[in-house]
This record gives sequence, C-alpha cells and structure tokens, in this order.
Amino acid sequence: MKENQLSIDQSQLQEQERLFIALALPESMKQAFGEKMERIKEQLPFKRWVHPMDMHVTLQFLGDVPKERIRDIDAALRARASRISWPGLNVGVKGLGVFGRPERPSVLWAGIEADRTVLDGLYQAVVESMITVGFEPEQRPYSPHLTLARNYAGAMPFEQETLSIGEDVSSTEWNWRADSITLYKSNTRVKPSYEAIGVYPL
Repeated sequence: MKENQLSIDQSQLQEQERLFIALALPESMKQAFGEKMERIKEQLPFKRWVHPMDMHVTLQFLGDVPKERIRDIDAALRARASRISWPGLNVGVKGLGVFGRPERPSVLWAGIEADRTVLDGLYQAVVESMITVGFEPEQRPYSPHLTLARNYAGAMPFEQETLSIGEDVSSTEWNWRADSITLYKSNTRVKPSYEAIGVYPL
C-alpha cells in the first residue's frame, strides 16, 4: 500500500465502515506477543481474545461511519500529520491490568509506557483533526493500552493477584518506535478483524 493512499476499492465498501485511528505495532512484535498470550490464556479465562495481528494502541475510535466520509477523514489525517512537529516516540508494553468490575472484569489489557507529553500531544492532534470533519472526542481521559481479551469467564471471582503473570511483559522485546498513525476499518466477522486503510507518516 502506498503511503497516504486508501487501499480499498470504493465499490467494495459497505454503506458504513467501523473505523478507528491507532498506533500500529510491528508485525514481529505482534507475533511475539501472540506467543506470550497463549501462555497467559492458561491462567486468565476470558471469553474473547484479540487476534495477535489485530493488536494496536487506539488514539481515537470513530465508530460506524458512512463510506462517503472516509475521504474527508483521510484528507484531515494526511494534512494534520504533515504539520506535526514529531520528536519520535519510543513505545513499550509493561504489565497487565483490567477494566470493569473487579470481580468480573470486561477487558484485560497490557499497559503502555511512553513519553506521555509526546503521546498525549499526538492524541490531541488526532482529536483536533477529527473535530474538523465532525467527530467529537470522548469525554473520559485518554488511557493508552493494548486490549488483549474481553469478558472474564472464570467460575470464581477474578483475583487481581493473577495479573502477576504479566510481570515479564517488560523488556526490550516489547518496545518499538512509533513513526506513523494508521486509519483502520473493522470487520468482526473475520480474523484478523482490522485492516489498515490509511497510513500517515509523522
């Protein structure tokens, strides 16, 4: 796929596409983390696990978007990325956590380590670019993470102590340098579910 070009045939688009903007992980890191997830699954029973090739760090979720708006989104991201003064960003993965009820969490995630001044600035730039094409930001604070699984399915209440299985998710193996943002579309009927349709170098 050429940089800054949509990779999909417009005739194949559905009436709406579910879209989000994210930092992509290197393919080699996705594969390595997939192997780690297989070991985590043995101790953390969740119903739905994310396909390793779908792993990403969300910047903004756009939701179901009419197909005719995709080119405006693409243009806004391309224009904003070309204006960002980007010092570069080393991103790391460290430890595990959960969202939702402590006894039955809805999401299992891996934490993100990065220069938050730089990452938050990038997040804000993305949000501002999307405001120009009609997308309002979420009201809750930005909390970067890697979603690993959804819906705890254990017979007993979840115990926070089991998250210690992720203590070794903190090494040079789980670090990369982010140099672009990516626009993805989602198709939950297939695995992997996410397809990059626009890449915007910083």
